Amino acid sequence: MTKEQILNVWQVPHQEEFLIESYIRLIRELGRFPVLRELRLKRRADSSFPSTGSLNRFGSKATTASRIIKFCR
Repeated sequence: MTKEQILNVWQVPHQEEFLIESYIRLIRELGRFPVLRELRLKRRADSSFPSTGSLNRFGSKATTASRIIKFCR
């Protein structure tokens, strides 16, 4: 592939399971629920961590927390 072809490839969205597991790992690392700035810092430090745009798919913090709890059960 040429450079132009690589730049025009659609990105596949992250699986919901991957997003939740990434959130859980960060929660365990911090010992609490992360704020937006911490999510951005984690992404900057670790390129495998999902972007805040991807994590925003869950909506509010309350919605995100309830989905994480549901996932853990």
